[in-house]
Amino acid sequence: MPKFEELKNTFFYFRDANTIVMVTNGKERLRVNFEGNIRIGTPIPQNLVKKEFEGRLRVIGEQYQGNQPGNIPYVFVATDADENELFTVRCDGLINLYNSPVKGFQITNSLGDWLFLKQERDIVHGGGGFHIYNPWGEEAPHDVNDPRNRLEIRYKMPGGQDTREPVVIHGPTGNIGIGIETPGKDKLRIKGANNGADAALNVTNQSNSSLFSIRNNGEIHLRSLPVGSSTGIPVLFEGGKLIRGGSSKRFKHHIRPLKENFELLLQAEPKSFHWRETGQQGIGYIAEELHELGLSHLVAYDEDGQPFSVNYQLFPLYQLEILKGVCQSTEKLVSECATLTNELAQAKTELQQVKDKLAQMESMLQKRGMGTPVDEPERTGGRH
Repeated sequence: MPKFEELKNTFFYFRDANTIVMVTNGKERLRVNFEGNIRIGTPIPQNLVKKEFEGRLRVIGEQYQGNQPGNIPYVFVATDADENELFTVRCDGLINLYNSPVKGFQITNSLGDWLFLKQERDIVHGGGGFHIYNPWGEEAPHDVNDPRNRLEIRYKMPGGQDTREPVVIHGPTGNIGIGIETPGKDKLRIKGANNGADAALNVTNQSNSSLFSIRNNGEIHLRSLPVGSSTGIPVLFEGGKLIRGGSSKRFKHHIRPLKENFELLLQAEPKSFHWRETGQQGIGYIAEELHELGLSHLVAYDEDGQPFSVNYQLFPLYQLEILKGVCQSTEKLVSECATLTNELAQAKTELQQVKDKLAQMESMLQKRGMGTPVDEPERTGGRH
């Protein structure tokens, strides 16, 4: 306790019927009003006298100029038993919280834990801040669509409205929403704009060149794909989804032979054309024409059932079946040709035999005409 001599320049007096004032060395240091509110510090400017007792405790620091040399004085300092600073407020407005992983930091109210850090700016430029609503609040449900239990970053629009889409981390699930307050069951949900030229998600390299992007109109852009072995698993689009192509019977049921007139593909005519969007020239088949030919398996349809694109990856299946038919026809022709060849060879042999007999008969006739006895063939069966 300070000695009496040390307090001789300190005294208390009633400023009025409602206020007690403490003065030290001729300067006012403390005021306490009849409601128990306390103000610590030198007298405040006359225009702020009405606010001197706003709050149970009001601490007034020294006037500070930004270019003032030396250490910046404190308005408030809280220390531990060893006089290590725990919490300080400086006259320039800087607040320091000296913390360790063991001590932690917590702000609570009767409705649950919450923290609101806000940056105020002017109306033109807007402002922003961090909001934590009831993190792990016992009374708040852990519903993934509940607007509470979240950390939120939000900015004001010019005019002061707090309407810009936030960045949200939902406390109980850890799900993240960008541009949307409730990410739902998705671990990451991004709400894009309605402008198809912009990307809802864009991954770039250090040169800021886009490597992978998902556009607001649903387009997916890849700068390049790696080149690998043909034994890898193909990646396909099906119904707007990126899938791995699988051929194992483990993934299939109701397996049965495909009954199709594969030769209809031979009636399809490739076309040359220009793309409407880019103007670039292209070649290929027209989905509507394949549909009209009855080749529905080779056509991909949109949500309205209209022909959209051609399943070129299925063309080899049809071509192979056509080739099988050609091979079968060829084998049949080869077999028939071999049969005809054998029959022709036999006919040639028989023809040669006929020729030989005719030559023999011609020789016999010539000998008779010259009076030369001709040995008749030996008769059988007795005399006539």
